[in-house]
Amino acid sequence: MISSCTIDWYERWPEEALLVVANSFLRKNVDLENRENLTEKLAPACVQIHKSVKDLSTKYFQKTGRRYYVTPRSYLRFMDTFAHILRSREKELQTKRDRLYMGLSKILEARALVTDMQEELLIVTPQIEQKTKEKENLMEKLQKDSQVVEKVQMLVKQDEEIMAEEVRIVEEHAQTTANELRSVMPALERATLALNALDKADISELRVYARPPNLVLTVMNAVCILLQKKPNWTTAKLLLSETGFLKKLVQLDKDRLPDKVFMKLKKFLTLPDFHPKKIAHVSVACCSMCEWIIALNNYHNVRKKMALKKNKLISINRNKLLRQHKIDLNNKLIVFQVEEHLQVLHAAYKDIVAEKDILAGRRQLPMRRMYCASVLLTALGDEKV
Repeated sequence: MISSCTIDWYERWPEEALLVVANSFLRKNVDLENRENLTEKLAPACVQIHKSVKDLSTKYFQKTGRRYYVTPRSYLRFMDTFAHILRSREKELQTKRDRLYMGLSKILEARALVTDMQEELLIVTPQIEQKTKEKENLMEKLQKDSQVVEKVQMLVKQDEEIMAEEVRIVEEHAQTTANELRSVMPALERATLALNALDKADISELRVYARPPNLVLTVMNAVCILLQKKPNWTTAKLLLSETGFLKKLVQLDKDRLPDKVFMKLKKFLTLPDFHPKKIAHVSVACCSMCEWIIALNNYHNVRKKMALKKNKLISINRNKLLRQHKIDLNNKLIVFQVEEHLQVLHAAYKDIVAEKDILAGRRQLPMRRMYCASVLLTALGDEKV
């Protein structure tokens, strides 16, 4: 019989105990500072809810024959759930309050900004209109003055065409001289290639001579003169014994050789036997050096002529510059005042355009801000009190 029965070990808490527990639980688990009156209302409500559930469990037993136990532990769980819901609602309400406060602050700030920007637009707009009129007037004046400048520039262009013709003549002289110089360069290049083609055996062939043939001595003396050394066989043998002898000849700075070197060289060049074909019968190396010496001498002669023509060109250029200077002075007397006036107008035009752009920027910024403020006011319209 005992095994078929359920013993009810639970006892009811009195209403005063439920109220004390509710008050204690709410003070401990819910922040209700400065709202003691709310605690006094919530605690009885919790007790009333617990009692109503107890009554419903009795009705449920009567109707279904099944018992649902509402114990003190159930009450404590209910209080824990109730405190959690209360805290959540409190947090939600605090978030809404903060949002409401923020929305109202932004509305007030936006209204103040809109007022300031409207005042600034009232100031800037007339200034922009004034600058636009000044710009149009100045542009009209610039067009008239530009026509005068164009006429003056046509006169200047005619003078420039005359000077261009003189420049063309000078350039023709320069081109002729350059062509003459280019005509001797192939021979010099061929001679240089012939020097490069020589090897150590060709040079060693010359060093073995104690008393060289006359043509070999003549060529080597000419080489010594070009290298600004004393022209004799002893000096020549020392040069031939140098490792970079041929490289020294090839890399010789032909443009910096003084005239006195070629004056000394002239007595060798006028000899009837100083010819590559005749010297080739004696020495291949001397033949290449002879060809190189002759080509170098021809290059020097043409370059000397070129220097004379260059002096002539300098004289022509000097006369051209003097004449151009006179033309420039005459043109400046005509153009100076017009150009100066035109520059002043251009500077004034740029200043006006710059001021207008600044004012337009000042107007655009408030207008953009006003638009943003209107969007903000519309978005926060529901937050207004």
